Amino acid sequence: MIRGYRVDIDPAAVGLPVAAWVRIRPGPGQLPKLAALAQATPQVSECHRISGEDCFLMKVHVPAIEELEPLLDRFLLHGQTNSSFVVATPVQPRSPAM
Repeated sequence: MIRGYRVDIDPAAVGLPVAAWVRIRPGPGQLPKLAALAQATPQVSECHRISGEDCFLMKVHVPAIEELEPLLDRFLLHGQTNSSFVVATPVQPRSPAM
């Protein structure tokens, strides 16, 4: 099934060269609030509900490392975060093989 079209924009080309993956472990009753906050945060380019101790995996883009702290602080109100910066992308996003 084809769902629609997607335009790939290089975040660095629009002033967002820093990418990070953020795992979030929500506090009790915070799951819906975190999902809504991720949806409303323009720096979040992806958000996945995952299994395991953490419930969310988000990809975020910011102009500088210093900009990550205030972004994470917004999510810390609802749970614990753990971040990993993207150093390189040897495989660009692509459709799954069929």
